[in-house]
Amino acid sequence: MLRQPQTGFVDPVSLLYPADVNRDGLLELVAWQKISGLYHADALGDFITTLAWNGRAFAPTTQTVGILGYSKFSEKNF
Repeated sequence: MLRQPQTGFVDPVSLLYPADVNRDGLLELVAWQKISGLYHADALGDFITTLAWNGRAFAPTTQTVGILGYSKFSEKNF
């Protein structure tokens, strides 16, 4: 039980790899970040961002949050 509010954190990008996520023949970048509580041992889940080249820069196309122990699918499209 929490007795007072606590602040967790999201790590910087720990994994970045190219993948053809939407199978259109073009590679996107997939970036993974860990979500933790007060310490890394308090792992809460992962934050996954897909970035696509828009002609000038890589821009986010989808963001997915995976929370450990939670089964509802959550994705944000841009």
